[in-house]
Amino acid sequence: EDDASTNCESGSISEFQQAMSLFMIDNLDEITPEKLRALRNKLIKTFHPDIGTDKDNKHAQKINAAYEIIKDAINKE
Repeated sequence: EDDASTNCESGSISEFQQAMSLFMIDNLDEITPEKLRALRNKLIKTFHPDIGTDKDNKHAQKINAAYEIIKDAINKE
């Protein structure tokens, strides 16, 4: 799981870009782990199947996957 989803090199660039787009982040330098967590929580409150207003499990899973990709990129800096 981690190798394919968190590697920001050649094959995973599109996943990384999609993750950045989902979180509406233009520049990784402007994001702290705390800010990323807050953005994730805000998104998850809308789409989580148990608590969200739009209750979309697949979208909630995409949010969580994107969060992990961006979090790993932040930790590598």
